[in-house]
Amino acid sequence: MATTLLKGTAYITGGASGIGRATAFGLARHGIQRLALTDISQESLSATSSALKSQHPDVEIEAIQLDVRDVKAVDDSMVQAVKRFGRIDVAVNVAGIVGAGKTTDASEEADWAGVLDVNLNGVWRSQRAQDAITYAPHGIRINAICPGYVRTPLLHAAVIAGSMDPEIAKTPMGRLAEVEEIADTIAFMASPMASFMAGSALLVDGGYSAN
Repeated sequence: MATTLLKGTAYITGGASGIGRATAFGLARHGIQRLALTDISQESLSATSSALKSQHPDVEIEAIQLDVRDVKAVDDSMVQAVKRFGRIDVAVNVAGIVGAGKTTDASEEADWAGVLDVNLNGVWRSQRAQDAITYAPHGIRINAICPGYVRTPLLHAAVIAGSMDPEIAKTPMGRLAEVEEIADTIAFMASPMASFMAGSALLVDGGYSAN
């Protein structure tokens, strides 16, 4: 269902697949008029941009190939987005990887460092760049979404192999989240309906953490 909850410009990392892609569509559906879409894959960026324009022809898109491990590239992507659109109203840092899929004892330190560099340091780099451009004494709300297991391309092989079955069994709702459910939560937190939420970490995990 389309709404006018949101307006302005959104910047999304990891915006061409999984949760990030669903977030781009979700924000456009809820009223965002301009999207700075970043992802490491140029091919996925092109495909997602085309699909977005097909469904939301009035939305302006700036597609930026970005590796969040590259500090300068992160900063440059923000500059490029602001140069195109003038400002950033909503920033969503989604880029992440799942690593080598090895057991802990079989993993190399480089495997661990690689995951941290994208999933932790990448978010910090993006947040720092966003704050440098948009931070103000008031009016800027920063919150976190804490999803559980989500049906994304990164987990597809594990789901097919049945490797996720034990984790699904631990989830009271008995299933994986769909990417649209995470995207809609992000749209809510970016909207005026969440105007008094700041510094929050919102669980969206089907009860997994409470079990």
